[in-house]
Amino acid sequence: MLKKFIPAHERFAHLLAEKPPVNEPSLTPIKTVASPADLRRCVQVTENERLKKVLSKVDQSVLETLPTTPSKRIAGINNRLLEQIRLKEESRSP
Repeated sequence: MLKKFIPAHERFAHLLAEKPPVNEPSLTPIKTVASPADLRRCVQVTENERLKKVLSKVDQSVLETLPTTPSKRIAGINNRLLEQIRLKEESRSP
């Protein structure tokens, strides 16, 4: 099922705060643009919801075989450095 394309200004409309101007209350409210942090938070929540939706369709037996530790594949970082990071994190955990 294809989702209808929703323009960005409509998707993030709920992040705009409407505040009446201080000096002229008779005018229409001024909209302040959402901060980058607000947008990031909204996108992260949306991505998390998408992931949950996809995982809900996957067979539970397949999910149980997946490793529970998060993968740390970062472009441009070699395996030796990743191993050092992993060892450091393991030494911190109880």
